[in-house]
Amino acid sequence: MEFKVPLARHEANQYLKEVLLPLCEVYPSGEFFMNTLDIGEKTGYSYYDAMIIEAAITGNCSTLFSEDLHQGHKIGGLMIKNPFA
Repeated sequence: MEFKVPLARHEANQYLKEVLLPLCEVYPSGEFFMNTLDIGEKTGYSYYDAMIIEAAITGNCSTLFSEDLHQGHKIGGLMIKNPFA
């Protein structure tokens, strides 16, 4: 995707639809942060890794691909898979 600067209206709409809006699927709440702390405590993952896991769970993902987390680890309905394994 290549755009001129400044973006034309249709290019801005395309960018929003294809890039920014998919990133806004999960909005953290108090419950989100509490769940993050619970995941970190139960699994031993760092706070930021637990936050990624909670975002995947909140976003109703069934699989989280990561080379840094434990291959085959299941947290709730979320399965962690290493894409390089």
